[in-house]
Amino acid sequence: MFLNKRFPLFPTYEVYITIEVIFFQEKKSNFYKKKEKEKVVITITFSYEIFIVLFFAFLK
Repeated sequence: MFLNKRFPLFPTYEVYITIEVIFFQEKKSNFYKKKEKEKVVITITFSYEIFIVLFFAFLK
């Protein structure tokens, strides 16, 4: 989590979630499977109040 310093009065926390999606493509001419990785990055921005609520919610 990274503190957004551009808004000191309203701090936001950015959560970066990286999902690796692996695609298998089979070429019929060569009879082998090619593995391709595609990274999908999802950025979720929480406000300070929502982060505190979620933090205490996970503690229970």
